[in-house]
Amino acid sequence: MSFKQALSKARQMTPEEFKKYKSKYIDYLVVEQSKEYKIVPCAERLAHTTGDTTEFAFLFSIPCGNDKVMIVHENVNPDRSTLLFLVRKEEYQKSIRAIYDFLQSPEINKRSSLRSRDLEIDSAKILRYKSINHDDYSSWKQTIYYYKHYYWR
Repeated sequence: MSFKQALSKARQMTPEEFKKYKSKYIDYLVVEQSKEYKIVPCAERLAHTTGDTTEFAFLFSIPCGNDKVMIVHENVNPDRSTLLFLVRKEEYQKSIRAIYDFLQSPEINKRSSLRSRDLEIDSAKILRYKSINHDDYSSWKQTIYYYKHYYWR
């Protein structure tokens, strides 16, 4: 799906539609989602040396102070970690498009590259990024809250 198609679909989606995924992580992010932006559906391409698969995911946008937005990538598969990207509001459109394209790209071991901080992100205007495991819902939720309210301000 192209980014333009994803934005078109995002305009049609309602918060109730996310309940079908039966994910407390997605439910929490729907509540935290900025009213200024839409939740963008996307397909995450998981490419490895032995082949690749595609899984459904979403890009959420959570405000962090007056001038920053945390773009949160959440896969519907609970075994996948949550990816956080901090961007400036004025670079939001460029950044979310770059994140969307990156997640659909055929680049091998993208998530490993993120965890090892081995990405070239200057062109995407991403200030910082982080991966959060789904080990414990309460600590996951606290981490999102901490990054939103304190760490990235």
